[in-house]
Amino acid sequence: MFPGLTHVELSQLMIAIQPAHLAQGRDDDDEEARDMARAELLRRRLALADRNPN
Repeated sequence: MFPGLTHVELSQLMIAIQPAHLAQGRDDDDEEARDMARAELLRRRLALADRNPN
């Protein structure tokens, strides 16, 4: 699906999305909001990686 994405890049991406909910000003205790923010950022980053395989 994302052939240009290495294991290291995937690991870095997963670390990068961890604080996504805080960047959006969402409550740290709201697990659903946290997961939605992370999923949204992950989708955007993967779509960008898919368009720019380098």
